Amino acid sequence: MGTLIFSVVGAFASFVVGGWVAGKIAGVRRAETASLHGAIVWVVALPLLLLLTALGAGAYFGSWYGGLAGSPSWVTQASTAAADPRAAAIARNSALGALTALLLGLMGGVLGGWLASGESMTLRSYRKTTS
Repeated sequence: MGTLIFSVVGAFASFVVGGWVAGKIAGVRRAETASLHGAIVWVVALPLLLLLTALGAGAYFGSWYGGLAGSPSWVTQASTAAADPRAAAIARNSALGALTALLLGLMGGVLGGWLASGESMTLRSYRKTTS
């Protein structure tokens, strides 16, 4: 459980940094545009992570991506009697951890972009444009 929490928090922090870098590189000063760049970081990273997980690199990402890749079709269990009775709960927890990490990653990318914009971090502030 500690590994799962660490992986989810790590995913959030890495997408915050990625969104911040994307917002700074884009050079935008509006929170909406910078947040969109942070979300684009997540959109670009998601297919890459899914592809690497499908190709067998899921172990490098930690346990939270174990829920995205099932066992390959060519792998058969040696015996049904030796199956772990907690396997369904473990698979469910891994899938929920993966979903949580992905959604928190999206939130982190948007937050990182917002941080990069330099605008106030309150929802009530709105900077009006001058023509």
